[in-house]
Amino acid sequence: MFAVALTLILLGALLPLCALAWAWRVTKREHDDLRDRLARVGKVELRQARDKLGKPWPGAAEYEKQDARDRAETDEIVKPRRKAWEVTYIAEFTRTDILAAALDDLRGPAVLTAVGVAFGTAGSALSLWL
Repeated sequence: MFAVALTLILLGALLPLCALAWAWRVTKREHDDLRDRLARVGKVELRQARDKLGKPWPGAAEYEKQDARDRAETDEIVKPRRKAWEVTYIAEFTRTDILAAALDDLRGPAVLTAVGVAFGTAGSALSLWL
């Protein structure tokens, strides 16, 4: 009986720590991916700006075609999720996206933490009877 209580207490301690490590790893991976994609977009936009530098105005029709090609090139790296009118409410959309990502990414670690707390509580209660 003592071994069961000790096992439950150890699981209660280790599972929440594993959940924290899992959450950190998922968040770090997504952060690194976003940073890399934004850096690639920055390089593409810099190259596009350098290509246009010093060239005469091509006219409205040619400018629109070039702008569409430029947008398509960056959209392959980072898919835009907002329409132009939504830029007005960028703070609200940003907060909503951050909260949605946090809730999606932390669901597994939260369950693992809850299981760890349940095991720890059961082990502690069981150890009181020993």
